[in-house]
Amino acid sequence: MYTLKKQIKEDEKLRKSFNELALNTFDISFEAWYQNGFWTDRYIPYVLIEGDSVIANVSVNLIDIIDQGLNKRYVQLGTVMTKKEYRHQGLAKQLMNEVLKDWQDQCDGIYLFANENALEFYPKFSFIKAREYQYRFLVQPKTGDFHKLDMTLEKNQKLLKNYYTLGNPYSSFSMKENFGLLMFYCLDSLKECVYYSKQFDPIVIVEQLNKTLLCYDIFGKTDTPLEKIAAFFADDNHPCITLGFTPKETIGYTVVPLEENHLFVSKKMLIGWDEQKMFPLLSHA
Repeated sequence: MYTLKKQIKEDEKLRKSFNELALNTFDISFEAWYQNGFWTDRYIPYVLIEGDSVIANVSVNLIDIIDQGLNKRYVQLGTVMTKKEYRHQGLAKQLMNEVLKDWQDQCDGIYLFANENALEFYPKFSFIKAREYQYRFLVQPKTGDFHKLDMTLEKNQKLLKNYYTLGNPYSSFSMKENFGLLMFYCLDSLKECVYYSKQFDPIVIVEQLNKTLLCYDIFGKTDTPLEKIAAFFADDNHPCITLGFTPKETIGYTVVPLEENHLFVSKKMLIGWDEQKMFPLLSHA
């Protein structure tokens, strides 16, 4: 029998083993996130251990969402992994059952994004495949005073936190009160993608991708039209803006179904999931 433990961030040996398994499975580590103080109790690994070794995990992520003005508490499952030599023993099933027992009556719904090789696994727990939709539009490039923020500097981390608390004024379906998860991205894969403008006063997280710009999120209390903000990041090679969140205003936008995200939701959550929306990309855990 293996030992079940819930939350291991303060156990140095187990955290090290957890990070090793995450590196081997997904090529990610949570250590810098922890050391910088952004791993909070909103991220709860459910691990099976043998000795001081984490051999399997399913993580619970508490995700608070503002859905058209209504507050929702969701649980997102992630970092589902089993050490290679312990696979095919039903360990993931054991952890999933434990998570569902603890949380299915404590939230407005449970969801996850499945890997290609696990699409047949989650329906066994009554999860249902759901569709997400993403928005994009064309803009005429403009010039402005947006400049990149060095996210290694504490003053810029504080600035981002202040603006994050103001929310995304353009979003109808946005994450709140989870700055730790935002910093998982902004200290790592998107650390070169955070911009600020004194003139227009938002913080924008945006990345150039081939012929499009991916605008992950915008934080602040600006009343400048979204199309105008986006235009400052466009150029002749990147005239198309793709949004990483669901906009409030959709007139003139192109909306397309997301094919690469395999979203599965609990039955409770499927009720009302009939709108053309998506979870913010920066809420993925």
